[in-house]
Amino acid sequence: MADCVFCMIRDGKIPSAKVYDDQRTLAFMDINPLSRGHCLVVPKAHAATLYEAETEDLKAAIATAKKVAGAIRKALNPDGLNLLQANGAAAFQSVPHFHLHLIPRWTNDGKGFDWKSQGTGKRSWAPRTVSAPCSHSHGRGKSRKARVMSERKIRLVVAKPGLDGHDRGAKIVARALRDAGFEVIYTGLHQTPEQIVATAIQEDADAVGLSVLSGAHNYLFKRVLELLREKGAEDIAVFGGGIIPAEDIAALKAMGVKELFTPGATTQDIIRFVRDNIRATV
Repeated sequence: MADCVFCMIRDGKIPSAKVYDDQRTLAFMDINPLSRGHCLVVPKAHAATLYEAETEDLKAAIATAKKVAGAIRKALNPDGLNLLQANGAAAFQSVPHFHLHLIPRWTNDGKGFDWKSQGTGKRSWAPRTVSAPCSHSHGRGKSRKARVMSERKIRLVVAKPGLDGHDRGAKIVARALRDAGFEVIYTGLHQTPEQIVATAIQEDADAVGLSVLSGAHNYLFKRVLELLREKGAEDIAVFGGGIIPAEDIAALKAMGVKELFTPGATTQDIIRFVRDNIRATV
């Protein structure tokens, strides 16, 4: 699939830290690891989810996961390991290509699962660093305010939506924000608005920063704002940057975008904006 990030990694069009490669599968390090040694295993044949994947590819992926897990245990000696797989944006699947997460775990590593009943006897899960139980599926704003937490850092998602493949600027901004003391999750290239919003909700972000150089800024910013409202997550601020005409900047701000940075803006300008305008929601 031409615009699939994992297919482009498979084809060598996007660099990755590969740890295993055979006829049917590929394993590489996660770009936003939950823990040291966090790897992904993907079938080389594109299939968006478990439902579309061929049985033989699923068998091969599990066999590769076992090999990679063994290598992780030998190299890092973790106390445990999570094998996770998600299907669809509602389940927090960030890339629509079937993949397995292998996440090494250590006792008291500060990471956990949001296992909280929604009153239906069912449970929802999301791997994350947690300070108190919360729900990502229902009443998000209420749960964020009710959460008992000490003062925490502002948490930001920096995202590259659409087919724009120029990510150097986004990476520079993400690194500068991290060095300024914020928690930063960088999504990588070619994210859909749905994936970006799912990531922002899963990561309990306080703001989303979009980098758009493709000319599709009007649609992409609008769609992200719409999805945040639909998910009851309109308290997540949206800002961004790119090559955006002045008239479009005015329209986007009227729509709800907090700030837009154009060529010539410095990382200090962006850091100052975040410090002055974004608050960690607790």
